[in-house]
Amino acid sequence: VGEWELPGGTVEIGQSLEETVKREVEEEIGLQVQPLNCCRIDEDFIEGQYWISFGYVAMKTGGELQNREQYKFAEVRLFSPTNLPDHTSELTRKVIESYTKSNLILTIHGGTR
Repeated sequence: VGEWELPGGTVEIGQSLEETVKREVEEEIGLQVQPLNCCRIDEDFIEGQYWISFGYVAMKTGGELQNREQYKFAEVRLFSPTNLPDHTSELTRKVIESYTKSNLILTIHGGTR
């Protein structure tokens, strides 16, 4: 069984972290976003490689949710941060936990989320 994960990928040479967030989210799930804050940084050593992962809070600015990488993902869905499904990856849980504990308040279309 696969795990639910946040969109992500490799930072390309000359690209900022914010540009990478925008590109990867659109490439993988069809949404345009505006990165707002980095809420978590993780370091891991996986299969002989050193990885640094950055968790970002972003606001949707356009697009429709769709699975643009069907060869990699069975499906894409949106979940409430307070009601994650079983089989959510450990890193995704850590990023969402960091966001919910950060006291970041996002105002979107006049409401608070």
